[in-house]
Amino acid sequence: MSCDDQQATLSAAFDGALDPSTTEVVGARAHAADCADCRRFAQHLDTGRAYLREAPVGLAATPPTDLAAAVLTEVRRSDAAAARDTTAAPTAPTAPAPSRRGDRRSRRIPAAAVFVAAALAAALLVHTSTDGPDVASADLAERVVAAQHDVTALSARVTIVERGWNPAVPERRFDGTLGYQAPESLTLTLHDQTAYPDDSWPANDLRFTVDEDTWAVAGLRDCPSPAQPGCNPPRPDHRTVTGREPFAPATPAPLDLIMPVESFALAGSIVTLPDAVVDGRPTVGIEATAAQVGPLLGGIRPTGNLRQVHPADPVELRLDRDTLVPLQVTVFAGSGGDRRAWADARGYADQPGTAIVDLTLTEVAVNGAGTGAFDPPPAPAGSNGAATADGGFRDQSIGDAEAPRPARLPAGLRVHRSGVTDTAEGPAVNTRTWTDGRAWLAVSATSEWPGRRLFGDLGGIVRTIDLGAGGLGYLSEDGERIGLHTDQLDVVVAGSVTRRELVDATTTLGVVGRAVPDYWDEAATADVATARTAIDPLLLPTDLDGFGRPALRVERDGAGVIASFAGPGDRSFSLEQSMAPKLPPPAFPDSVVAVTVRAGPGRYAVDRGELEWYGPEGHLYRLRSLTLSRDELLAIAEGLAPA
Repeated sequence: MSCDDQQATLSAAFDGALDPSTTEVVGARAHAADCADCRRFAQHLDTGRAYLREAPVGLAATPPTDLAAAVLTEVRRSDAAAARDTTAAPTAPTAPAPSRRGDRRSRRIPAAAVFVAAALAAALLVHTSTDGPDVASADLAERVVAAQHDVTALSARVTIVERGWNPAVPERRFDGTLGYQAPESLTLTLHDQTAYPDDSWPANDLRFTVDEDTWAVAGLRDCPSPAQPGCNPPRPDHRTVTGREPFAPATPAPLDLIMPVESFALAGSIVTLPDAVVDGRPTVGIEATAAQVGPLLGGIRPTGNLRQVHPADPVELRLDRDTLVPLQVTVFAGSGGDRRAWADARGYADQPGTAIVDLTLTEVAVNGAGTGAFDPPPAPAGSNGAATADGGFRDQSIGDAEAPRPARLPAGLRVHRSGVTDTAEGPAVNTRTWTDGRAWLAVSATSEWPGRRLFGDLGGIVRTIDLGAGGLGYLSEDGERIGLHTDQLDVVVAGSVTRRELVDATTTLGVVGRAVPDYWDEAATADVATARTAIDPLLLPTDLDGFGRPALRVERDGAGVIASFAGPGDRSFSLEQSMAPKLPPPAFPDSVVAVTVRAGPGRYAVDRGELEWYGPEGHLYRLRSLTLSRDELLAIAEGLAPA
């Protein structure tokens, strides 16, 4: 039997059409044990049933014993009704393209399993239990965050294959090297190996270096696909920043290429892939989205004319089983009307399921163990003129009065760089940092902050946090920075360490944070009880998988509440609810489509990622995200409940 037949058998057993004890099903299970594709298919079915035993939030106070059985019973009724409908004309099967992800199995999955897959998408996103069926998967996120302490050096060859960048150039290939020396020396070089149609298409070579206080990139400017090749300059741009502060957010080192901490810091339930070997190394694999691994993918495009990926595109990520260093990232083109509209606007003709980006690291040497050093490809030749800027940071000794030192640092962190950033654009800022490799912690402080908002670029919406002896703190939207306001200093503590370690360090600074003045932006920060006084009932997602607790803000006129949710990598969304007599006309009607939200009418703005509806409570609701799909936002809307 073919894999198609085996997967059809497994699916039929899943939806109850075949007895699991039959020879056919037992044989399909045995086949799956030796076949990676079929084993993964079976794993997803088993994981699906485990999750569907838990009713999504809001379905019922007492969920049924097995929600999957109830769902499938209803699906069978629908299938029976469809079978009686003889008006539909049969369609000829279409042969699948061999390079498309999942085409082979999708042709044979029964309708019931397709429906369950849709239900599973919501159940995976919002479910009533924090105990997932795969404990090892839950441990993986913590292991990745912890593993950053162990990586002090890395070298590897890098291969990138991208497809669909331009109709005239269906595939491009880049070879290069990645070199890292803890904590902030990193070089990424890519050499374009593509055979272009003619000389009017310049090679897209790229070189990116960070050497503590210096940051430099050389490569072509980004250029829209429909305008190729005429929009390409004849030579690359060179940009350099000197006087760079340690771990500067404005000129980042792509540390997630070394260890993808941001992609796992708030990860919820993880779907694992079957075991596989990459360049002779056993790996652990997970399924994710391009948004979740956004910091990693962003590390390969500090400049350079590379193709874009949609935030909801499926991703398969493989990590070295021993070190958890990323070895392979494959991005597949997503499906659906929203994704097609996104691709059309950028001149891409992606076929759903096609692998559009493959990033692979080979000859990996971690902490000096491996194949080791090699000569990198040459840097891009020529230049349109180098642009050099001074970040204003100067290394020098900093005392506790200028920037306090935590009494409790994460284990193993040692003193790194310290100094002062002094520019004409802002106040003088004193910074101290600690690191033990890829992991880092920084304390920055100023006595010259002019106010009106918190020091430290914490984002538009923050969350208050009780620091005990440390007083009141403000946690950034992404949970990676804590701000303190005092009479003498404004302080921010940032780092790649765990939330507990970040809070521990902030609590032991020896300063006591207090509430910001009433006229500062963050004075509108609220807790759930305060937000309920502005909007009643206040609706929030319950037990939302893969996102932290919301940061809440009450509008100054008291007529609305905004909740901001941060997830792993770049995944995030906001929920706005306000009092209104009705759903107002759309600001940009051409980009709006009608949808059903919570059994009522709503609309979705594709280009803004905005879902709007008017609820029976007499409130206007807006869910916004540029990194979650429409289906995910609809699932979140269905899971809202009074807080």
